[in-house]
Amino acid sequence: MTEIACVVALEACLGEGPFWHHLRGEIFWFDILGKTLHAAKPDGSTAGKWVFDKMASAAGIIDATHLAIAAEKEIFRLDLATGKTATLVPLDADIPGNRSNDGRVNRAGGLWIGTMAHDEVPYSGSVYQFRNGSLKKL
Repeated sequence: MTEIACVVALEACLGEGPFWHHLRGEIFWFDILGKTLHAAKPDGSTAGKWVFDKMASAAGIIDATHLAIAAEKEIFRLDLATGKTATLVPLDADIPGNRSNDGRVNRAGGLWIGTMAHDEVPYSGSVYQFRNGSLKKL
């Protein structure tokens, strides 16, 4: 039988986008409304915390020290060591009420991202794939 246990007891306003960073041996997740990315070791100890000036919701691993982060109006590159960010591509920049929602990396290495309205109006979001530096609306 599989046992499920809480590794990190941390309150979040809207916790989403968990992923395992296989190169670092750490789990990452977002508090979207808190504009924060968290990381922890398998034993539950804190491995990092990055606070942004915008909501972020999903990430793809670039390498051991960099992530591609889906945020409100862009996908940006995060340097985990320094916290520095750089915009990679705009995301729903022409739709003021939208933000990134959730996403995952597929087996081919594309970061699939959904967008949605801040006020949750139906049918306002889209699905995108970010791969090899370009963003494609699906």
